[in-house]
Amino acid sequence: MQKEKRIKVKHSFARRITRRVMLTVLLIMVAVSYLIYAVAKEAIGYMAAEGFQNIMALTSEKVKSTLKTVEVAAINVKPEIYESIKHPDSVYTTLQHVVENNPTLVGVAMAFQPDYYPQKGHSYEPYVARRDGGVLEKMELASLGRDYHTSAWYMKAVSTKENGWTEPYYDKNGARMMLCSYTMPLFNDSKEVIGACCFDVSLEWLQKQLAEIDRKNNESMLGDMHGNESYSFIISNNGTYIIHPKVGNELVNNYIEQAKATSDSTDDRIGLSMINGESGMQKIRNKDGTSFVFYSPIEHKGWSMAIVVPKFSIYLMAYIMGAFTFLSTLLGLLALFFICRALVRRIARPLTQFASSANEISEGNLNVSLPRIHSHDELGLLHDSFYTMQDSLKQQMDELKTVNEQKGRIEGELEVASNIQRSMLPKEFPPFPDRTDIDIFGLLNPAKAVGGDLYNFFIRDEKLFFCIGDVAGKGVPASLVMAVASSLFRTVSAHEANPERIMTHINNSMSEKNESNMFVTLFIGVLDLPKGLLRYCNAGHEAPLLIHTDVQLLPMVANIPVGAMAGWHYVGREVQLTKGDTIFLYTDGLTEAEDASQHFFGIERVLDIARQSSPESSSQQLLDIMKAEVQKFVNHAEQSDD
Repeated sequence: MQKEKRIKVKHSFARRITRRVMLTVLLIMVAVSYLIYAVAKEAIGYMAAEGFQNIMALTSEKVKSTLKTVEVAAINVKPEIYESIKHPDSVYTTLQHVVENNPTLVGVAMAFQPDYYPQKGHSYEPYVARRDGGVLEKMELASLGRDYHTSAWYMKAVSTKENGWTEPYYDKNGARMMLCSYTMPLFNDSKEVIGACCFDVSLEWLQKQLAEIDRKNNESMLGDMHGNESYSFIISNNGTYIIHPKVGNELVNNYIEQAKATSDSTDDRIGLSMINGESGMQKIRNKDGTSFVFYSPIEHKGWSMAIVVPKFSIYLMAYIMGAFTFLSTLLGLLALFFICRALVRRIARPLTQFASSANEISEGNLNVSLPRIHSHDELGLLHDSFYTMQDSLKQQMDELKTVNEQKGRIEGELEVASNIQRSMLPKEFPPFPDRTDIDIFGLLNPAKAVGGDLYNFFIRDEKLFFCIGDVAGKGVPASLVMAVASSLFRTVSAHEANPERIMTHINNSMSEKNESNMFVTLFIGVLDLPKGLLRYCNAGHEAPLLIHTDVQLLPMVANIPVGAMAGWHYVGREVQLTKGDTIFLYTDGLTEAEDASQHFFGIERVLDIARQSSPESSSQQLLDIMKAEVQKFVNHAEQSDD
């Protein structure tokens, strides 16, 4: 038995299959991991937005409930307050009773118009405040030097003559804390304002609530890469901070003004949305990183609350899920790699044996033994195919010898035909070296061994007879028709000088028994050399270029190609040439030369090149320039026509 030849390969089939399978699985798992991450990120973002909006809604409802409680309490104690006005010494008792029965209040004041109680002096402002431990403290604020007549809460009450809430402010004399007060004007029987009552609500509980919200948020999530944590704040309807975790911001700084000082315009839009009472979420970027701002109005007061959360904190769980999924995928792929490699190697082992046998066959050993395959699958089919291939190769080798012999004879005959065709065309240039009145140069570059384009010329009786034509078709049939047309031109022109009659004779001769329906586009010209008069006739061919002071196409009469219909009456034209004029004749192989994108060279390029050529250029120089431009245009694309 012949010894099996082992083939060394750089990359085995089993290895390539394993790599491709693993790469496919990797791409799928990466896509799945990213999809899980994206979905988780979207879901977490949505849940976070819903959660923060709910927190702000609960805060708004609590503020509304607290303030509503104060408004109701003011209405309920109104009769008692008016009764106490009649007895100024009982005012403190009434105020104390109001504070004791309303835990929401940290103090209540009554202030009267100047000299309302002459016995109490010019100003009278009794006040009862709740101190630490629930102790109530009575004081007369006017005696402490406070002119309540110019305070914002008092002026608002007596000027509007309506109940209402003040903007937050810090009371340094009475409650000694940040307050929001509900004011109620007081009237006498004549409906004249005699003073006002002020119900003080501390904002410390709201500060504590926002601090608790921030604490819970920061416990449930980490800060961003810069260590920033989430925080909450409340602004008034003019943008002033009411509650803010940073000391010194409350009642001093304004969110709108701070936003204008930053380069990011997003926080400007957030501020406008907040003071307009809108809800929403925006993403902002600053020097500390990217954060999300969730905001919602506190409708009862016209305030707006916002929660600022670092982007990293919101999407932390999505990042963890994405990383866990990716690591799990890598571990799974590692295990799958070893399993897949072992299985593929086992399955692909017979392919290595087939490769060795194929190598022997490629070296000419058509009797090499094939590996035995017992399975009825693709490998079994491959064994049968190899066996059939061996037998077919033996037969084809015998047939190939016969074909090569026939091909050699055909190529030899084509070479002879090509030589014959070239011999029929003028090939010596200049053709008339002893003449100085004309300069002629011609070139034919067939697309195949033999072609269907033709040109010819000769001088008789001081007349230059010339023609150019293109047979419809290529190869041997076209070359035969080309030979006939060229011979007919020579024969007819030998005794006829009229181009129309020359064309008519050629057409009638080629139309007889034209069973192959092949025709020729043909241009015939007769130039009277002493006079410079050119008479010509065109049978469906491209119009030649007349290069004088400008470049233009020779005017043509529409005639059908020769060989298409017997008896056609051909009509010609004539033009007077002067010294230095050039006639440039060509076939459609020039204008329809194609580049790799199948774009045509086109007649416009031909005209442009002719215009750019020097008037002193010879015929050969003009042809060389045109040929070079065509080769540059097609750029190694396969030649499609002669």
